[in-house]
Amino acid sequence: MKRMIVGPLLAMTMLVGCGETTAPAAAPPSVLNEIDQAATEAQRAPRFDPVAVEAMKKKLLAEPKIVDLLFDPSPLAVTWQIGVRDDGTSRIGYAGYVCQQLRENALYDDETNVRIVDIGKVNQGTDFRSASLGHVACKDERDLGV
Repeated sequence: MKRMIVGPLLAMTMLVGCGETTAPAAAPPSVLNEIDQAATEAQRAPRFDPVAVEAMKKKLLAEPKIVDLLFDPSPLAVTWQIGVRDDGTSRIGYAGYVCQQLRENALYDDETNVRIVDIGKVNQGTDFRSASLGHVACKDERDLGV
């Protein structure tokens, strides 16, 4: 978090035509510490409730088609990697079904996405992207292709 507010405010004072070059009083250190602490706590907060995530894992693993799964809460990663046995069909619809389950259980945000992977290929060392059978963005159930 940047605290460089004095420079822009000083420039703004000059633009307004006050002609004064004195900087406005800085916020007291206690206020800045509170702001830093609140920002740090927000960054540390889990994206989803860990108890709800564990419950969803159990629920999904009870599905007959799902062999294994991986959950990654990082907004830059595929949130849910779902391993199934490849039966030769597209699994985009199944990924959409998983998204619906996530929505119903409050484990969804605009960054949530689901990739269905061929568990046989993954077990042989193929990466998740190459083993993909369907990948959707839960926000609009758009096919992400890989």
